[in-house]
Amino acid sequence: MLDDPASMNAASTTKLRSGMKMTIRRSVLVGAMTSAMAVGLAVSAPAPTAQAEAGGRWYMVNKYNGKCVKGNGVKEKLVLATCKKKDAFHWNNYGSAQYANYSAPTISYAACIADNGKNKPVYLRACNGGKGTKSFALASLKKGAKTPIAGNCGYLQAVNKTTLKCGRKPSNFNKATWVIKYSLK
Repeated sequence: MLDDPASMNAASTTKLRSGMKMTIRRSVLVGAMTSAMAVGLAVSAPAPTAQAEAGGRWYMVNKYNGKCVKGNGVKEKLVLATCKKKDAFHWNNYGSAQYANYSAPTISYAACIADNGKNKPVYLRACNGGKGTKSFALASLKKGAKTPIAGNCGYLQAVNKTTLKCGRKPSNFNKATWVIKYSLK
């Protein structure tokens, strides 16, 4: 009925319970439905990160010691270091449950966080097919979120001011809590 262009402007008369008649033009009805759908899409779409670094990159800052997770290239251990506006400290989503680092921009593939087993150091490996890269999850990526990062090996956590490991929940959970920052300002 609404597919026929000739019927789009046709009027529809409906008798209400009160006995009054109500007339609605189909074009008004179609317009209202289209507007409602547009509002629904706008509300459900994610909001852009206003203060994010280039490309929506973010930093993972340890709540216990205030240090950032730093990548050192593919097949290298992740470390903690003083946060800097450098690619080695930038992270981004890479598919489902993968987090890519920008420490090795000359390689032809993305490098993601990879577990190496319980109570072992955490490495960067190729996101596509790298052992242990599909296991990590964050509870939230909202600006300022305080979240654990957990994988099959346990929780990503600070051992000291420079060393990371993946293992069982630490007694001081701040060591395994990460603050998500989209800017170092």
